[in-house]
Amino acid sequence: DLKLRVRHSFKKTRRSASAEVRYVGMFSNGNGILKDTLNASVLPQYRTGLMKGATNSVMFSLSYNEPLAKNLSLDFRYDMGTTISDKRDIYTDRLTQTTDILNSSDFHQKEQRNTFSAGMSYRDNDKIRFYAGIRAMGMWQNNKEQIPETYDFPVNYWHFSPYVNFELTSSVRLSFNYTEKANVPTSRQLRRHLDTTN
Repeated sequence: DLKLRVRHSFKKTRRSASAEVRYVGMFSNGNGILKDTLNASVLPQYRTGLMKGATNSVMFSLSYNEPLAKNLSLDFRYDMGTTISDKRDIYTDRLTQTTDILNSSDFHQKEQRNTFSAGMSYRDNDKIRFYAGIRAMGMWQNNKEQIPETYDFPVNYWHFSPYVNFELTSSVRLSFNYTEKANVPTSRQLRRHLDTTN
């Protein structure tokens, strides 16, 4: 996980801007054996497994603050991220020397997300803080599957949501946050032979 952030403040105008670049990488590699423990089995089956996975994410954020009055300002933020993930679990039936389709899977997913936020904030001597705005998120996914079936499934999403944050700080701190969230289906949830209607 690597992150680089640069922030700049304009002293005369009280404007501020920041940029951030982040990389997150996850890798896995292993193998295993599955044994059929059913007592009624005449010939217990053994399955050897090859499990590999990798996820690479690159994210970029840009924010800008424009003062309107002494305690009032406009806030803008743009976030862009790209994630490429591979998950490969291949099990081979040692008895028949064939691929165990029920337990095997091979996924490749590419996801690109763009989010733009615009809002207004009010601050009063660091005791009262109030933020309100709207957020627009666009997401593009391309899901590929080789096992248990072969298909290429691109999907697009758009989501608009408001957000409100309020903080009151004195001897006791009181805060209220409201944010709408959208859950995007994963590649496993979008598999055609699964019932994902719920």
